Amino acid sequence: MTAETETDPTTKNPGADAPAGDPADSADDFDEEAYAARWGTPLSRARRRDRDALVLSAVVVILSLLLGVTGGGEKVAPLGREGMNLPGVCPSRGLFGFECPGCGLTRSFIATAHGHLVDAFGFHRLGPILFVIVALQVPIRAAAIVRRRRLGEEGAAERADAAERRGGGWATPIGLLIGVALIGNWVVGHIVSLFTSGTT
Repeated sequence: MTAETETDPTTKNPGADAPAGDPADSADDFDEEAYAARWGTPLSRARRRDRDALVLSAVVVILSLLLGVTGGGEKVAPLGREGMNLPGVCPSRGLFGFECPGCGLTRSFIATAHGHLVDAFGFHRLGPILFVIVALQVPIRAAAIVRRRRLGEEGAAERADAAERRGGGWATPIGLLIGVALIGNWVVGHIVSLFTSGTT
């Protein structure tokens, strides 16, 4: 006669009946080393963000200083080469005949860099403000890079981990705010133009 054994529920495999996609299992099985190998550590990602932002911002500021607005405010050309107008870069304006939320920013940045603020606001109402934000990224990001070097590898890693746990710091909210402001400015501009064109 075979004795029947009763399974003790306390010794049951806790993951046997759990669904395959259970979030708890995913959290327990998270491989931090594999994630870091693919996407980098928080410190390496922070360094990459600062480096990319520094280079991009510096390029924008330098180009704004080296270019000029020509053709009655409609064209952009290198300084001293007014006949070498650069092609337009807005596909919305070229393909569909209407301006996108960023139309005029290039000319506004150039005018701001050369101190022509009245023209800059005329090209784009948010252009001078955005140019200042971009220009400030150069010292801010450079200071962040220098500060990490002074802190050393361990101290910089701790700060990067803390910043990532807080959601990445202030860069993401500011980016979202700029996007909303650009779209809002574009919508308001179209509404105003509709009313003014209807009254003329």
